[in-house]
Amino acid sequence: MNVFRGIDLEVIEIRKWTDGSEEKIKRSLAEKKIVAILCDVPLVEEMEIKKADDGLLLGPCCSFSLINGKGVGIWNEIKKGPIGLIGSSSSGLRMLACMLSEVGISHAIHVGWRDFSQAIGGLSTIKALKFLKEDPDTECIAVIGVLPNQQVVKRIMKETEGDKPVLFLFLGYKAEELQTLEKFAQRVAQIVGCELKPEPSDEKLEKFAEEEASKLAYGQKYVRGIFSGRFACVEAQLILSWFGKTVYSNVPLKPRLRLPDPTSSQGHTFVDISMPELSPGVNPIVDPSPYVERIVREAKDEQIGALVFDIVLGHGAHEDPASVLSEAVIKARRVCESTMGYLPVFATIVGTDKDPQNLSKQRKKLEETEVILTSSTSRAITLAAMTAGFQK
Repeated sequence: MNVFRGIDLEVIEIRKWTDGSEEKIKRSLAEKKIVAILCDVPLVEEMEIKKADDGLLLGPCCSFSLINGKGVGIWNEIKKGPIGLIGSSSSGLRMLACMLSEVGISHAIHVGWRDFSQAIGGLSTIKALKFLKEDPDTECIAVIGVLPNQQVVKRIMKETEGDKPVLFLFLGYKAEELQTLEKFAQRVAQIVGCELKPEPSDEKLEKFAEEEASKLAYGQKYVRGIFSGRFACVEAQLILSWFGKTVYSNVPLKPRLRLPDPTSSQGHTFVDISMPELSPGVNPIVDPSPYVERIVREAKDEQIGALVFDIVLGHGAHEDPASVLSEAVIKARRVCESTMGYLPVFATIVGTDKDPQNLSKQRKKLEETEVILTSSTSRAITLAAMTAGFQK
């Protein structure tokens, strides 16, 4: 048995919520086990479960975590290392872990998408912080979240006392600040004495954006984005709003910016394609058909000026998403060309070379289709914004 501080590190997975699930989870936590809830859970039951003093809870809706190098949900091959991660978003947690894959991750703990809400109050995050503080393999802790309750953030930040540095990134927490996951990852790596690979200079990116912009027809001005999870979608909205633009979404920054019909874009639109209204009964990371349909649909709008999307690799993901989405891009470009337009396409691949799909091979397939690849959502959105002619 693999045990740390009395906690059994073998993970029990709950894939479907049934009448007996709550009692089973409580019993397992009382036995100091780790339980991963891969499905959603009613709020009242989540509140009760998270009051447990023992064990460690992952989720609800845990689609990615790493415990002692072993994956939960759809997971990526990432070497063990000195950084412990905590996140309320599986998609954000995955992106950060992959950005730091060369540095190494001790554990990546998903605490559930509602953990930073007032109702839950950060209960799982506080327990995860304690777990990582006591872990001898963890030297630095990074915590990320999306649009959190401010009182909950203050409560969590009080739990940072100790010898280990704890860094926070809460998207949308302070409206006057624009922090990106890419810059945050660089800061985390530096804490443990590492440097991430440098990106192309801003001058080079601006020149490239100008070249793409010169190919656009009159009236092509809107940026459209398709993302695999809430974290990337919210980050993308924050970045484009930093350019002074209004962005509509099915997971909006403000209620008034919610799309009346999530299947139809208006103006600048970014969608979380994993939401049930856009991928009914399907996980788009496993079956990319919702991506394909949305990419082609966006191309039919003559005002589209740039398209951005992400691709997720890993165990349990589609075996070759780059080939499927490359075909979709080719079809979308033909649609644009039929109306004398042009379609600049930017993409981010979330994964590693050790994943079954192999990051380098997936990159090559998309580059052959002239998709512009970036290492982060923030880079992709900035390039798309520059291409559409925006100025910061």
